[in-house]
Amino acid sequence: MVRRAAVSGTMMTPTESPAALNSLADTPDGELLRRFSSRKEEAAFCELVLRHSGMVIATALRRGGSWELAQEAAQNVFTSLSRKAARLAGVTTISPWLHRAAVLEAAALLRR
Repeated sequence: MVRRAAVSGTMMTPTESPAALNSLADTPDGELLRRFSSRKEEAAFCELVLRHSGMVIATALRRGGSWELAQEAAQNVFTSLSRKAARLAGVTTISPWLHRAAVLEAAALLRR
């Protein structure tokens, strides 16, 4: 199963079976973060990106005003999430953190 990621426009091809990918759709954000941070499950992180990339890009676009800036901000936000996954694994939902990170990242990119 191939799913397009809105963040980078690249194709993601998780190694899990389609049944495993479908089961991730109902998995809470915190569990996906735990799976990624402890077991390095790429499919878990892909699910988080697919689930939240629209909100992250829209937030950065509203703050930054340009599509290019929004895409760069989103890429930076998800890179940061991958680094901080272990610390954030206890949260129920990651969307408030992602929203705040998108606002801050877009503002930082505007200052450059």
